[in-house]
Amino acid sequence: MQPAKPMQQRPFLADTSMPRAHLLSDVVRLYASNVLFRTCSELAVIGMLVLLATGQFSGAASSLTQAVQSLSPFKSPQKTHNQFKVAGNNDAPGLIALTSLGRLPPISKDVMISEPPEVVTLLENINSLLAKGDRKGIEAAYKLIGNYNPSKPIIAYATGIVGTRFKGANNYKTSMKLLTFASQNGISDATLRLGKMYLTMLANDMAGKLPVGYRVVFDSVGIAHPANTEELAQAATAWLEKAAGAGHPSALRYLALMKARGLNGNTDFASAAALWKQAADKGDAISQLELGKMLAFGHGVKANSDDAIKYLRKASSTRPDAKIALASVLLPRAIAGDASAASEAIENATVFLNGKRPALDLRMANRILAELYYRAAPSDMRDSARAVSHYRASSYFGDVGATAMLANFARWGTNIEKNLQTSYVLYSYAAKNGVPDLQAAMAEIEGELSDAEKATLGKLRVQTWRDGPAGGNGSAKAQLHSQYEAFNVQMVDVVQ
Repeated sequence: MQPAKPMQQRPFLADTSMPRAHLLSDVVRLYASNVLFRTCSELAVIGMLVLLATGQFSGAASSLTQAVQSLSPFKSPQKTHNQFKVAGNNDAPGLIALTSLGRLPPISKDVMISEPPEVVTLLENINSLLAKGDRKGIEAAYKLIGNYNPSKPIIAYATGIVGTRFKGANNYKTSMKLLTFASQNGISDATLRLGKMYLTMLANDMAGKLPVGYRVVFDSVGIAHPANTEELAQAATAWLEKAAGAGHPSALRYLALMKARGLNGNTDFASAAALWKQAADKGDAISQLELGKMLAFGHGVKANSDDAIKYLRKASSTRPDAKIALASVLLPRAIAGDASAASEAIENATVFLNGKRPALDLRMANRILAELYYRAAPSDMRDSARAVSHYRASSYFGDVGATAMLANFARWGTNIEKNLQTSYVLYSYAAKNGVPDLQAAMAEIEGELSDAEKATLGKLRVQTWRDGPAGGNGSAKAQLHSQYEAFNVQMVDVVQ
């Protein structure tokens, strides 16, 4: 592959050797397809591409919202229990809240406030052992708390928390029994944890992943009874409502999740949004993020980008993933010429890249930055060199739309050195991974190649983050490329 030549700024689709018809056609096909329909952020990028390609800069935010709503997976207001395992994990609102269910927080510091110093020391020591995250630490914590009488609510609470770290239905049920006792004796954090435990059981049951031994509910005297899905839902709702009444915003978060995912009946996005708003206004960052995304795309509420930005800004102070959602909501304003929105979007996406992130998130953040630097931000903020670097990074982490864009660049010599072999290989990779109707462009390029150049095509491959160290999944290599300065990998390389 030849090195890139010096690049210059140019308005989008102006003074370029890339034919408008080709680019517009590719962009619209990408938008109409389901290639990148996986997250709200990606919806924003594809909608933005159409707005740019058609020159519809005025009213960008309104047009984007309408486009998203017309192609949203949330066309039906009702989803049944059986649809949960099909429609649930990536399509409906609540993914972040659902993910947070799997976290095992330590003993709450709130319960320590009224305890004597010796108990506080005990609980802090247990938290230190649990923080190690290994079985030795858990076993040491269990041995330590085992020296105390579980008939005391605070000890039952602590023992229940340690017990949830051990695998097995019997350990789980013993922990639930202890937490039930602690909750009935005034420890509200135990109430919240029971609600989360029942909700976790419910979600796994509806996904077909809950072993029979876990499918139980406890009565008021601590006796376990076999439970069906409806009874698990009733138990989760009852405990979470009790925890919400005791002042736990995260309980409202999970009640909203149940509404958004239909975990206690049919889905109800409007009720989910109302519950998330209650929790968000009480400072729950995950609820702020969930509500912000719903407001941005009109899921259960009237779309309102001003309110979406307000809540996403709040969430972004503690949630890095909110920075990407915020950047995506700011994109239409950047397109319409709002320099402050463009600057804020760039800042949030760039800060996000400074941490350890999954490849999926690196893909999205880099795509947003690529579009901003190339054509979404006001002209005096654009930077073609950074844009190409971020397109490469996004492609490297699996964004086939970015790969197709790079293929266009290489084909016409726009922003990078013209190289038809590179363009052909990039087009071919994008086509094999879901981008439609690239065969005509590939055929035209093939017609321009010499026999010798055609012979080398089979020896070239597109570089991706999955080409990681032998025996690994590529995550280590992905982390090496978390900032745009590090993205110097070649787009296409020779197969060894």
